[in-house]
Amino acid sequence: MHPHQTPDDLIELAAGHLRMAATEAGRRSDGDPFSPWHAYAGQLDLAAAGLASQPGLIPQVADRADLLTHLERASRALHHVPPSQGPADVALWCWQLSELERAAREMAAG
Repeated sequence: MHPHQTPDDLIELAAGHLRMAATEAGRRSDGDPFSPWHAYAGQLDLAAAGLASQPGLIPQVADRADLLTHLERASRALHHVPPSQGPADVALWCWQLSELERAAREMAAG
């Protein structure tokens, strides 16, 4: 954990990366509401809102990256939250992110 980042900062950072990953997944759907990527973008948005302290005000992350990179960065941020200082369900969120990453890799592979 960066010395100036609190557990809340890291959780908000993870939510921001999830929101960016959702945007990237939405782009992959190419506007098709029946695309698996469109549904996946919705799952990522829900996860971002679930993590954020104020779902309507999820902070923007400054870096632009691909979907998997944003997922990896969200996961890394959450894994740096000390269990004794984060929410009681931080381990569950870490698992959820690993499942979202796995699904993205499977979908990308075709």
